[in-house]
Amino acid sequence: MGKNNSSKSLQEENRESFIMLSKSLIETKKLGKYGDLDVYHLAVIKTLANNFQGVALTGVNQLMKCLGMNLEQSSTKIRTNQSLLRLQAEGHIEIYEDIEMVNQINHLKHANTYFIKPTGKDEDMGFAKVFYKDINKIANMNSNYRPKIFATYCNIVAYMFYSSTSYPLSYIKIDTIV
Repeated sequence: MGKNNSSKSLQEENRESFIMLSKSLIETKKLGKYGDLDVYHLAVIKTLANNFQGVALTGVNQLMKCLGMNLEQSSTKIRTNQSLLRLQAEGHIEIYEDIEMVNQINHLKHANTYFIKPTGKDEDMGFAKVFYKDINKIANMNSNYRPKIFATYCNIVAYMFYSSTSYPLSYIKIDTIV
């Protein structure tokens, strides 16, 4: 395999190793008190939904377990539940109880598994590339501030400039991140 074929293969792999997150979600402070948590959950759901059906098979408890959250804290379960319902109400995901995705639901039981489909809302208006390896690093951090760390990460990658001849760079001021 020649160098040109290898480069093309790497470019294709890089295109598949990220999710698209709408730039309208980057400034999480505009999204309310739990905006950072909602965007963090959406990114994980989009990662889980990267399959032939385009659907994440998950629920409140499963999402919390995936993110290393304590399942014993009922307040955390409630926040996760409310986050998923907010994402659906805002049109970023659709939550179904059946694989045929006919019965969309508006209340969640913590222990149940659902079929959650990301809608890609607003991505055609501009998106940031959020890489799986970075989501994984943040999810595996030993910190209670992972959603806030993820929000900061999103602000940096939203300003990323990609070129075929150079390493991607982010042109952002510290004031914008703050």
